Amino acid sequence: MGALCAVAVLFGFIILQNIFVRNWTNWFGNTPPKFFAPVTFVAEAVLLLLVPLTLVYCVMTECVPSEQAPRNAIRRAT
Repeated sequence: MGALCAVAVLFGFIILQNIFVRNWTNWFGNTPPKFFAPVTFVAEAVLLLLVPLTLVYCVMTECVPSEQAPRNAIRRAT
């Protein structure tokens, strides 16, 4: 659960940073600070890869006890 919360916060920061980078000069009329510079799109793209990878990790590691799993579910070998 902690990994999903961390990825949700990271995704929110990426969205906000993207909005500020694209609109900084229109809103404030000057060049953006280094944190909002267009070069940060590379770091943003790398961090954005963590979102689906974390979701896949959480789904793949989720283990349902045998008694709660449906009959047609894939179960661990015992």
